[in-house]
Amino acid sequence: MLRNNEPGRGVWFTPGSRILYGETIEETVKRTLTEETGLTPIKIVRKGVMTHFWPETHTVTVFYRVDVEDDQVKMNEEHSAYKWISEATNDLHPFLKRMIEESKVFKKKYL
Repeated sequence: MLRNNEPGRGVWFTPGSRILYGETIEETVKRTLTEETGLTPIKIVRKGVMTHFWPETHTVTVFYRVDVEDDQVKMNEEHSAYKWISEATNDLHPFLKRMIEESKVFKKKYL
């Protein structure tokens, strides 16, 4: 998704959020996916953890492969565009490319 807010304004990145108090990481994944894309997850598989140093902040990203019921995205105000990908392309943010490559998220068998 093309981000409208910091960190990463103007770059292609995945939906993401902070973990709310009392929420599990998996609950955060489900909430964030629904809030930012309108999609309903049907399968969530943790793929890895990565530290990102942005110019103004330091984040720890837990990333997942998520299978969804359908692909009808309804973006919220945090993003201005979206695209479906099947490989890491050159226009993605370097952190996102690294997550894709390290997680092997596009392999057919990912469990």
